[in-house]
Amino acid sequence: MHHTKGTSPYTSHVSIKTVATLILVVLCLAFCIFATWTYTHRLSPAQQAANAREQAAAAANEAQIAAKQLQTEKLTTAASQYQDALKNPSEYVSHDFAVTKISYAVIDITGDKIPEMLMKIEYEKAMSEIYIFSSLGKQGDMTVTDKPLYEGHATIGDDTTGFQIGKEPNKLLQNEYPSNSQTITSTMYKLSNGKLIRKQQWTYIKNHAPEPLSSNHWRLASEIKFVDTNDTSLLDDMVKN
Repeated sequence: MHHTKGTSPYTSHVSIKTVATLILVVLCLAFCIFATWTYTHRLSPAQQAANAREQAAAAANEAQIAAKQLQTEKLTTAASQYQDALKNPSEYVSHDFAVTKISYAVIDITGDKIPEMLMKIEYEKAMSEIYIFSSLGKQGDMTVTDKPLYEGHATIGDDTTGFQIGKEPNKLLQNEYPSNSQTITSTMYKLSNGKLIRKQQWTYIKNHAPEPLSSNHWRLASEIKFVDTNDTSLLDDMVKN
């Protein structure tokens, strides 16, 4: 059978059917818009206001659900990044001495509701070093402080100085206390873009902390809970909460 060039009957049939379908869709949309407009204008002002409030409440609820979902995704990403750092600590921090133990804690230092992770590295013959890991959620990589905080005791000559970390809202403290004195020096740091920025420093007598330090900030250090790296409960709780 010989066919000449041109549009086949099948193609023409499809085109006509497509056009007819589009016309039907447009007519249906027009009817729906007209029906909605008619219904709305039949409502009293009070009913229209009530509908507007319901729509606003529904929109606010959807926004709240979306924000919560985004926060959950950020927390999940952070927990995963911290878990990787705990499994491979040498890829993130260097060790100058023989390591005896590695543990971690999770606290919110920056106030963005995405907790930071504190990794404590304990050495056989040196003070413990504490590095701070911070996740940017889904939008970026994890950062780690370029210098650590310290915990333990250092002996220089006949003097021994203790080092302890404490916390204030959205900040960390490095407390130093000589063994032969009641004097404490507290240095407040703020975390910014993976850097520990020194904000302020105070020297005072124990249990007499000046403002803006909390009067009981000395004992707040005990609230920083460090657990073994094999215990993932703190990371699991990040996602649950």
